[in-house]
Amino acid sequence: MHLLISQHHEQHLLFDSLFFFFFLNLLSRIFKFLLEYHRVSHLAFNYPDP
Repeated sequence: MHLLISQHHEQHLLFDSLFFFFFLNLLSRIFKFLLEYHRVSHLAFNYPDP
């Protein structure tokens, strides 16, 4: 019974870490996208097309 509980706990930790890494990856993607979008819009604002 104790083995079952510890095994379940390990699975839970694995799931948590996977979710955490997925969340971090998503956040970094969003951050990079926003940074790029801001840079492009800033450039477009500074140098409008004639």
